[in-house]
Amino acid sequence: SNTPTKSLIVTVASQTAEHYYNGTGSTNKYVIDGDQSPFLMLSPGTYRFDQSDSSNAGHPLLFYKDAAKAELYSYNVTTNGTPGSGGAYTQIVVDRFTHEVLYYQCSSHAYMGHALQIIGYNSDGGKSTMTGDGSTTTYTLTRINRTENDIFVFVNGICLVPGDDYTVSGTTLTFTTAPTASAEVVVRYVGENMGKITREFANTI
Repeated sequence: SNTPTKSLIVTVASQTAEHYYNGTGSTNKYVIDGDQSPFLMLSPGTYRFDQSDSSNAGHPLLFYKDAAKAELYSYNVTTNGTPGSGGAYTQIVVDRFTHEVLYYQCSSHAYMGHALQIIGYNSDGGKSTMTGDGSTTTYTLTRINRTENDIFVFVNGICLVPGDDYTVSGTTLTFTTAPTASAEVVVRYVGENMGKITREFANTI
């Protein structure tokens, strides 16, 4: 509650190869602070996605539990004004009950945004870190019952594409191409500690 509001300037532009969902969904994509829909990591605090720029007209930014927008996420989320007009924004307050992984997307068009992960409440950060050797393509995950759809995999900070760049079977992560020697491989687990958080929330009611 003592964290100042962080404003993120949102515009809309034609997709480029930089975008995670380039070639999928709308040909228009969100640009945040100059980058095409970056993967965001948010610590506890208040984040305002400023949609005042006229390019946002017709592209309301909301949060979802999945990239395909099957389930809207509204906890601690508020909106103001009309996208494309002065003062328009979507705001989220991150606290210990915020869903660990969310997707910021346009409510009217498909795959304009990307994902964000909440950090700061997990004892281990909800991740595994490994090192590539240039030849190994299979790695063992430290969490069970995972698929390529509920983890994020980064190699040297670049978020890889599930199915194309890697697959998951049981606790085995298999890369299409072996990470280069000394490459940092980071696996972030979707939903880590959500059971613990749910129990904590129930105890406060």
